[in-house]
Amino acid sequence: MKKLFFKKKKLGPRARKRLSLTFALFLLVPFATLSLKDAAEAQFATPPAPLHSSAPTPSPIAPISVAEILLGWDQLQTKLQDLRTTAGESDIANEVAGSLDDLEAALPDQAEEDWEKITVETSPGNIDNLEAKWMGIRDNLSGWNKQLSDRIKKLTDGIDQVATLGGPWHVTGREKAQLDPPNQQAVSDALQALQGTKSLLEARRAEVLTLQERVTALLDYPRTVLEQTATVRKEQSQNLFIRESAALWNPVAYSKDVRPETYTKPFKGLLAYLEKDRTGVLGFILLVVILAAAVTALRRFALNELGHEPEIEKILRALSRPISGGLLLAIVAIPWLLPDRPPSAVSFTWVALTGPMILFLSPLVGPEVRKTLYALGLWMLIDALRTFMFPVPLANRLSLLGEGLLALFIIGWALRRHSHPDEWHAGRDQGLRAAFVLISVAIGANIAGNVTLAQMLTEATLFTGISFIAVVAVPQIFRFCLLVSMRSETARQLRMVRRHETAIRERLTDVATKFLWLLWGWLILARFRIADIFASYGHKIIDYPIGIGGFGLSLGDILSAGLVLWVSVYLSRLIRFVLDEDVLPRANLPRGVPYATSVLTGYIVIVLGALSSAAAAGIDMSRFALIISALGVGIGIGLQDVVNNFVSGMILLFERPLQVGDTVDVEGTLGTVKRIGLRSSTLQTFDGAERVVPNSRFISQEFTNWTLSDNSRRIEIAIGVAYGTDPVKVLQILQKIAQEHEGILKAPPPTAIMTGYGESSLDF
Repeated sequence: MKKLFFKKKKLGPRARKRLSLTFALFLLVPFATLSLKDAAEAQFATPPAPLHSSAPTPSPIAPISVAEILLGWDQLQTKLQDLRTTAGESDIANEVAGSLDDLEAALPDQAEEDWEKITVETSPGNIDNLEAKWMGIRDNLSGWNKQLSDRIKKLTDGIDQVATLGGPWHVTGREKAQLDPPNQQAVSDALQALQGTKSLLEARRAEVLTLQERVTALLDYPRTVLEQTATVRKEQSQNLFIRESAALWNPVAYSKDVRPETYTKPFKGLLAYLEKDRTGVLGFILLVVILAAAVTALRRFALNELGHEPEIEKILRALSRPISGGLLLAIVAIPWLLPDRPPSAVSFTWVALTGPMILFLSPLVGPEVRKTLYALGLWMLIDALRTFMFPVPLANRLSLLGEGLLALFIIGWALRRHSHPDEWHAGRDQGLRAAFVLISVAIGANIAGNVTLAQMLTEATLFTGISFIAVVAVPQIFRFCLLVSMRSETARQLRMVRRHETAIRERLTDVATKFLWLLWGWLILARFRIADIFASYGHKIIDYPIGIGGFGLSLGDILSAGLVLWVSVYLSRLIRFVLDEDVLPRANLPRGVPYATSVLTGYIVIVLGALSSAAAAGIDMSRFALIISALGVGIGIGLQDVVNNFVSGMILLFERPLQVGDTVDVEGTLGTVKRIGLRSSTLQTFDGAERVVPNSRFISQEFTNWTLSDNSRRIEIAIGVAYGTDPVKVLQILQKIAQEHEGILKAPPPTAIMTGYGESSLDF
C-alpha cells in the first residue's frame, strides 16, 4: 500500500562557504567601525579656522515695482484682514477678564480664612481637602496663564508679520512722489492700514499682558497656601509624638469659651456653598442620573449577552442598585464639578455616600467580609458626622474619643468568636487585632493631649479597612468589564480574543490586582505618615554609588536598567502574540515568513530594550567601542560555536529551508519542528521525545525536509500473510482499506502490490 507525493529537500555543502563569509564579516565589523571612528575623530578633532568671522550683511529691501503696486495692495488687504481677525476678541481673554475681578476680591479672604482653618482644624482630612481645593485653583490659574501666553505669542507673531509685510511698502513710500496719483493713493492706504493693524495687535497684546500679570499675581495665593499646608504637614510629622493640648483630666482643657453659633457654622457654610455653586451641584446630580442609567444599561446588556453565568452573579446583584453605582462613580468627578467645596461639604458628601457605598459593595464580598463591611460603614458614618458636626476642637476631641470607644467595641465584637482555621479568617483576625491596638493607642493619645496623633491613627485605621474592602471588590468589577467587552462583536472579530479569551482576561486581571495591592500599600503608608520616611531611605539606597571599574553606577541605575529590560521582554512577548494571532494570519505571506517575521520582531524589541536599559543606567555606549572590539576577538576564539549557531539561526529564518511544523530527518532522527531559535531548534520525535539540535547542523550538514513545499508524502507499509491465502483477495482488502482511510488522498489513488514470496509469508 503506497501513498504518493514524496519530495526531498537536501542542502549541499555550499552553505559552508556562505557561513564562513558571514562569520568573517561578523568579526571584522567591530574593527572596521573602530578604525573609521578613530579616523573621523582625527580628521575633525581640530577644525580649520574660518576665513571670515564677520556676520552676513542682510540684503537691502527692494521697493515694490510700479506695475505690482495695485495688485500688491489688494493682496495686502487680504492678509491684513486675517491679522485683524487674529487680533479680535478671544474666548480665553473674555473668560479671564470676566472672572479676574471676582477672584481678586475673593482669593485674599479665602487664603486668610483657610489659613485660620489650617491652624485650628489640623486633621489630615481637613488639610487634604484644603490642599486639593487650592491645587485646583492653582491648576486653573496656571491653565489661564498658559493660554494667555499662547495668545501673546500669536499676537507677537502677527506684529512681526506686519513688520515683514510693511518693509517693501515703507521703502516704496519714500519714493512716493515719483508715482502717479492712483499708485500714490494705494501706497498711502497700505501704509495707513499697516500702521492700524500694528496698533490693533499691539493694543490687544498689551491687554492680554495686563491680564497675564494679574493672573500671575493671583498665583501667589495658592502657592502660599500650599506652602503653608506643606509646612503644617511637616510640623505634624515632626511633632507627632508631642502633646499640643491639655489632658482631658486637666480642667484647662475645658476652660475655653465657645459661642453656640460656632456649632451651626458648618451648616451655614454648606448652605452658602450650595447656594453659591448651584451649577456644580446640578451638574453632579445630572451626572449621577446619567451614570445610574449607564449602570442599568450595562446590567441589561450583560444579561442579554452573558445570561446568569456564575462568575458574574455577584456583579449583577451589585448592578441592580443603579443609584448607588452612579453615586460611587460620580465621586471621581467631584474635584472638577465642585472644586471650591468647603470641608463641611466634603464631610457631608461622605455622610451621604456611606450608605450607597455599602449597598453597592456588599454583594461583591462574601458573608464574613460583608459583616466587616457593615461595621466599617457604621464607623465611617460616625467619623464623617464627627468632622461635619463638631468643628470646635474640644467637641471634636470628645467626639473622637467616643468614636474610638465605639470602634473598639466593633472590633472586639468581630474578634469575640472562636478563631477559624482557614487562611482568610486568620489574616482577618490579625488585621483586627492590629486595628484594636492602634485604636487603643489613639484613645490614650487623645486623653493625654496628643490629638493630632489620635486623629491620624483613627482616620488611617478606618481608611485601611475601607480601602481593603475596595481592593477586594474592584478586581471583580474589572474582570466583569473585561468579560463584557470581550463578548462584544468588535472584540470577537479578533482571533486572539476568540481563542484566548479566558487567558487574556485572567492575565489582565492579575496585573490589575497586583497594581491595586501595591497602590493600596503605598496609600496606607501615606495615611500613617511614614511614606515619606520610606521614600527618603529608598532614595538614599537607590542613589548609593556603585563603582564598577571605570564606570560609576548607582543601585537606581541598575534597577532602572533591569526594569526597562524586563518590560522590553514582556513587550516582545506581547507583540509576538498579537502578530501571531491577528496580524500575520491576515496577511497573504509565503509559508514560513510569518514565523520569521514574528521571531525577528521579538528579538529586535529585546535588542532595543537592552540598548534602552543601558541608556537608563546612564552608560555611555561610545565607551564600549574598544570593549566590543576585544569581545569580537574573544568571541571568534572562544565562542565560535555559539556564533556559528547564531549565524546559522539567522540564515534559517531568512532562507527558510525549514519552518515550524515541518517534518524533517536529521542524522537519522525523524521529527516535527516545534521551534526555531537563534541558537538551536527543537524537534519533537514521533515517540514524544524532544531533541534540541544546534542550528549549524541544518546549515553545514545535509538533512531531509519531508514537507518543505508539499505536505503530501508516500508511505510504504509492508504486510505479510500466510501461504495459502488468496493473493487477489488480499490485494482487494488492502486497496479498500486504503481508499476508505480519511488520511489518504484520492488522487493519486493508493496502490497495493505483491512484492514477493518470503520464507514464511506472502509479502505485499
